[in-house]
Parts: sequence; structure tokens; C-alpha cells
Amino acid sequence: MTPRKKILFVLLGLILILVVLIAGGISSFSYKDSIINSTSNSNWSDESTSTTFGEVKEVKSNYKPADMSLVVLLDGDTLYKDINKLMPIVLTIDAYEVGPLWMPLRKSADFSAAGSIKINRKVETTSGSDLISSFNTKLSGQFTVSGNVALNGFYSHNEAKKLVQDLVVENFVAKAKEHFKTFSPENLQNFAVMQSIE
Repeated sequence: MTPRKKILFVLLGLILILVVLIAGGISSFSYKDSIINSTSNSNWSDESTSTTFGEVKEVKSNYKPADMSLVVLLDGDTLYKDINKLMPIVLTIDAYEVGPLWMPLRKSADFSAAGSIKINRKVETTSGSDLISSFNTKLSGQFTVSGNVALNGFYSHNEAKKLVQDLVVENFVAKAKEHFKTFSPENLQNFAVMQSIE
């Protein structure tokens, strides 16, 4: 083997080692640049009903939208958890797709995700053995996000995947919390004691 071929093999070997280290996240380099474009949307359906039997003393609610608890799940894994005073609402990511993010130095891929919240709960107030009020809620939310990501620099495959996943979760959480802000204190009071009837 000629010296020129030996040098070429050594250089190729070093480049291969560098690529493996970067892709595996073992080596850390500081140059990173990302461009992410995304659009997200949410649709809600609320079929809440409230029934009162006789006179019911009104209870002043001290709850506010910030007291809502939210958990985001993907394939059984918890990606986000914000537990506050009220029973957690679970947002499930039902579909999640992202293009290949394995190329070294320049990664570009489209991504999309769909998620949902489904709540079917009730609260009943009794006085002795008499039912005096009943509140039922069937609340559902559908979430979508799509876009593309371009990553330049020394991102490992796992870093790139987590960056896109975090963006999806961030979009869904923002849309859910935006909707929670519309809940009245009385509605939130009901969420404090609801039981699932699914």
C-alpha cells in the first residue's frame, strides 16, 4: 500500500470516528444552528350540563385556570407533567411522524403530530340521601402541529429528535392552556371533585 493510500485511509477513518461521535452525542461541539417552522391548531367540543334539584347554596370557587394540571403522553411515556391543585387532564399524542434526522452536520426533515384530550366526568352533590345537584362534562380537544426543521452543526441524532419532540409538546401545551383560561371559577370548582365515568 502506498503512503498516499495510507494517509487517505487514516483521514477517512478519522472522519468516520468523528461522525460516529457526533451522531451518538458523545462528543460535544458548540456550533449549532436551527431553523424550525411550524403551524398548530386545536378544536374543542364541550357538552357540559348542570342540573339543580331544589335550592342549592352557591359555593364561591377559589380556583383559577393556573390550578389546572396537565400531563402529555406519547406511547405511554410522560413527556410533560405540570401538576397543580386540580385533577390532571391527560393529553395523548395519538400520531407522531418525523423525517430522517441521522445525517451529520446538516439535518432537515418534515414533522407532524396529532393529539387529543377526552374528558367524560361528573360531580354530584348530595344532602343526606338526596341528590341536590349534578354536573356532567364531556370535553374533547383535538390538536395538530406540522412543520419542518433544519439543523446545521453538531447535533446528535438523539438531540435532533428531542428538539422536534419538545416543539410538538410545547405547541400542544400552549393550545391546551389557552383553552383552560376560558374556564369559569365555578367550572374549575367542579373539576376539583370530578370522577371519571368513561
